[in-house]
Order: sequence, then C-alpha cells, then structure tokens
Amino acid sequence: MLKIDQWIIPDVMPALPGRNEVHIWKIELSTPGLDLAHLLTPDEQIRRKQLSHREEQIRFGNARGCLRSILSAYSGIPPALIQISYGEKGKPRLKSAENNLQFNLSHAGELALLAVSTEYPIGIDLEFVVMRKSLRRIARKMFDHEVFRQLESLDDEALKQAFFVHWTALEASTKAEGRGIFSRSMKNGRLSCVNFQPHPGWCAALASVGSLPAAKNWSTLKFSPDLDTQIG
Repeated sequence: MLKIDQWIIPDVMPALPGRNEVHIWKIELSTPGLDLAHLLTPDEQIRRKQLSHREEQIRFGNARGCLRSILSAYSGIPPALIQISYGEKGKPRLKSAENNLQFNLSHAGELALLAVSTEYPIGIDLEFVVMRKSLRRIARKMFDHEVFRQLESLDDEALKQAFFVHWTALEASTKAEGRGIFSRSMKNGRLSCVNFQPHPGWCAALASVGSLPAAKNWSTLKFSPDLDTQIG
C-alpha cells in the first residue's frame, strides 16, 4: 500500500489540477484555532447541531467549512455561497459546472481527506484501522465470495489490515460512480482505485471513473487555519 509521508501546506492556493493530476487535501479537524462552522449553510448548521457531542459538532463544522474554503479558492465563489447538489445516492457536485471541477470528501474521527480533479469523477474514503468483532460478519455480507474467502482464513491482525484495504476501495469506488455500496461497483472495468496510508494507523483509497493519475502526479496538501485566512 502506498504511504504518503509528506503533506505540504502551500504558501498560496494552487491552481486547479491539470489533466492527469489530482489534489488530495488532508484536514486535521481538531486543529487548535480551526473553527469554520460559520461557513456552513442553514441545512448544514442543522445537521451539525443534531450531533450528540460537542467534538463531533466541531469536526463536522470544520470538515464542511474546509470543503467550502477549498472549493471557493478553486472556483472563485465565496465559501458561504458554494452550492452543492447531490445525486440519487448522495454523490456531491457543484451546481456551477465551470472547469469540470470534481471533488469528494471523506472524514472519520479527527481526520478528513478531500480529493479534487478536473478530469474524471472521483471518490475517496478514509478509515481508522481498528479491530472490531463485526469485521468478519461485515466482510461476509459486503464483499464478493472471492474476497471473503481470502479474508476468512486470516488471523485477527492480518484481517484488520486487509479488511480496511478492501472496504475503503469499495467505498471510494462506489462514491466515484455515485452508486450505492451494494452495487459492488468495484467489478466495473471502467474504475481505477489505489489504496494509500495518509497517516499511521489509517487506511484510505482514491478511485476514479476512468484512469487514475499516477501517484507521482498527486499533489498532497495540508489545510491550515492560516491558509483559510489567506482564502478569506
């Protein structure tokens, strides 16, 4: 699995990804000084307030706020005015289709990843790698027979690692296509998918409808509160 050790805080916001390029943003949602809930739409504010714990509210607000800040920098639309629509299965897109801007966000716990492209629909998924009693049951239900047969013979430690590789690949692939997870869209020959480690203890996957840019053409960027000030 590809390991990404270097995440760069850019001095200035980069231009849109070019052909055969992708930008991946890493966002640490509990970063001191990061509070972007004011950028959320009324609907997003309602969703944030419905979360049970204060920490969850902060992380949700920062995930959505960072998404809006970054999309604003790429599109030139003020963050609070970014209009996002959703497909039948929840795939997000900008209502303004200028520059063919494609994006996908995944967040879990204190970490989020945002993938941005201008070439193909993309999907990204992120999970914290931890053993749960339910992993074998989920694998039996969600993965095809060949994958489950490979997993069922593994001990718990090996299973934990392998499960999240397959799970993030499945999630990212279905998000790229905008289909439900039960569609088993990884079998679709049009899809490309790469697993990577964005941070020790985490597993992620990036998928695309069509060819995926080679890892050497990935720009791995880190969001910071200073960068948000620059955008605003």
